[in-house]
Amino acid sequence: MRATARVSDTLDFLQPHRLPWLLAGNAYLLSGLLVAIIFTRSSLSPTLILVSLLLLLINNSLGWLSITHFKRLERRHCSRLQAEREANRRLMEEIKEHRAVEARLRHMACIDGLTGIANRRHFFELAEQELRRARRDGTPLALCMVDVDLFKQLNDRHGHGVGDLALSIVAECCQSVLRESDVLGRYGGEEFVIALPLADLDTAAAIAERLRESVSALRLPMLDAVTPLTVTVGISRIEAGESALDPALQRADRALYAGKARGRNCVVVAPRLLPDTPSTSLGTDWASSLMTRPCADAATRAPGLLAAALTVEPPRGPV
Repeated sequence: MRATARVSDTLDFLQPHRLPWLLAGNAYLLSGLLVAIIFTRSSLSPTLILVSLLLLLINNSLGWLSITHFKRLERRHCSRLQAEREANRRLMEEIKEHRAVEARLRHMACIDGLTGIANRRHFFELAEQELRRARRDGTPLALCMVDVDLFKQLNDRHGHGVGDLALSIVAECCQSVLRESDVLGRYGGEEFVIALPLADLDTAAAIAERLRESVSALRLPMLDAVTPLTVTVGISRIEAGESALDPALQRADRALYAGKARGRNCVVVAPRLLPDTPSTSLGTDWASSLMTRPCADAATRAPGLLAAALTVEPPRGPV
């Protein structure tokens, strides 16, 4: 529709001037008048002929002035219309650019620039939605805290570039084992957090074990046996009556650091709280009932190491 109107205006702007046709018509009328005067000069008075010629001249002059004026107005209007449409076109392009910039800004505000997954703020927005859905439908919701083992040593030994690459690879491994409904986000530093809707502790532990095995099986040429790429995973679930993510995240975090103290490269599942047990009560009962999924070489460690690790506040040394 716009293209048709634009072509019509252009053709109207470029159409030939009407003045030559007007002059040709007047010349035809004048020649007819002269012929009539020649053949009927005996019956026409000179005054009548002069008046007729004068009226014809005035009529032609007024017509020429009117056509010239209207043509000038028409061309001015066409020029303004084209300028307005060009301004509208530029405005539409600017609007599209602004929308594209807004989309990029929204993407940057929600996505972690290094790993390409949800950042911490966006993760909690999505996880809160899953929490409300779980409370409404009465379905389970599990949380996983994933931490890259000995990440500081990896950075110190191989540089921050290799450390960034390791974080990206771990994020890709997480995405490869997760379901479409799961929510993955970067919690901060070398820590990742996962929300698993419709997953109990056993399902979450199976997913976390697949993740741990996937990362452990990687053989990166820039890493050596001194600093292998492994992860430790702590798991908890939202208990009945909990209306926030923080208590479950705290239990998952404690399970994560218990796994760190236990020897790393393992999956640790925090136990379910007993009914009528406050979510903030994390004493020796919590430590004694902790479930673990050890790595292959952890079974050779002294049993006293695990007992020392599962205290009220797991030690947070090098992770």
